Amino acid sequence: MHVVTRAPRVSREIVIDPDYRSEDMVWDVRGNSVRIDNLPISAATRQQLIAWQKRWDELAWHDLGAAADRHAVETGWPAETPDGKPAEPIPADVWAQHGREGEAVWVAVLRELGPEWKVGWPATGDDGYWVRWSPDGPAERLR
Repeated sequence: MHVVTRAPRVSREIVIDPDYRSEDMVWDVRGNSVRIDNLPISAATRQQLIAWQKRWDELAWHDLGAAADRHAVETGWPAETPDGKPAEPIPADVWAQHGREGEAVWVAVLRELGPEWKVGWPATGDDGYWVRWSPDGPAERLR
């Protein structure tokens, strides 16, 4: 008997969008996690994507902790910092730089996957979940 093994089927419509404490940062359009190891991209781009996700996680968790510290102090409790004062949130310019770095990785993924793939990037929208499918393209409501 001959057994045929196949690579996992990967949706060709994906969105790069980080999540807290997760290596999952790529999702199909239905919201299912896509392992980046299953994407046909170079090792260098894969490592850039992983590094960008890790940095996002550090920044996001810091801001989450800073918000919790502010709430604690506002309600009469000490912050969970050595001096009991709330941690400062990450400055907007640091987040903006991180966003630009992420978009550069997104463009690299777009180029490597080619026109057979749709690769989205989160965008701001009034309600729902919005993405851009190309760097110069408009935001589109996904769901």
